[in-house]
Amino acid sequence: MFDPVLAARFRYGVLAHGNDRDPATSFIDFRGRPPEELSLLRDRHLV
Repeated sequence: MFDPVLAARFRYGVLAHGNDRDPATSFIDFRGRPPEELSLLRDRHLV
């Protein structure tokens, strides 16, 4: 299930920047959308 293209996109779009830029910007660059708080809450069974 390893996708080298996706892994490279994550490596260079998120990890390579480290703490040089806002994490939300890295997330948006990688996922192509802003983060959704509700998804995190649902995943943790808080909603």
